[in-house]
Amino acid sequence: MKNWRVWVGLMALVLLLLGVMPVLALIPAAPPEPSYVEEDEELILVDGEIGEWDLEADFFAFMYRAGLPGQHPDPLSNLYLRYDCETSTLYALVRVNDPYRADAGLDPDDHYLKLGSQTLVSANNQPADGDPPDFHWVGLSDDGNAALGWEAATYLDPGTYSNFNAHTNVDGGETSAVTDRSIDLVLDCETTSVTLTTLSAAGHNEASLGSLLLASGALGAVILYRHRSRPR
Repeated sequence: MKNWRVWVGLMALVLLLLGVMPVLALIPAAPPEPSYVEEDEELILVDGEIGEWDLEADFFAFMYRAGLPGQHPDPLSNLYLRYDCETSTLYALVRVNDPYRADAGLDPDDHYLKLGSQTLVSANNQPADGDPPDFHWVGLSDDGNAALGWEAATYLDPGTYSNFNAHTNVDGGETSAVTDRSIDLVLDCETTSVTLTTLSAAGHNEASLGSLLLASGALGAVILYRHRSRPR
């Protein structure tokens, strides 16, 4: 359905006003779109600390052995993405699933984000200095040979990409990559805002949306719903 995000947003608005859904701090990922940075949100720092990440809202894709879920259905790692439209920066987190570990001590070229054959960022982009491309290990072992995963950031213009790949090596050279090593990625920064301000209603018993939203009495709120339309 072409306007499915509008309907989802309206339903979320109803639930929010009824007090059964919390306010989200970011626009959650809806692959092939990542989550999007919001104005008041804590920025991602590529420093190996992952407290800024929301492992539900930022989840983007599973990563499988050799990128072949048909042959190896259990994912070796998970990919999380968030995009900052203001700076055209794509942030990534790769978390390796237990009992595996990323091969931090082996070839740095094996840990990367790519578009086709173009490397966007890899483990060669260390140390991270706040100017993408940046890369930093997460949970690096004392000997530097194993890690729980990695964070990365790279500049990437808004657009539609059909050949995005995230790849990491685990447990002595086993590859972990997205399905077929090539998935869709859509970075869409066009926005439409709808603002509702100072809602109130007199008491009545009509079966209407207003009575559902305001049954508990007068309500004042300002709510912003941002719909990101897909490219046509």
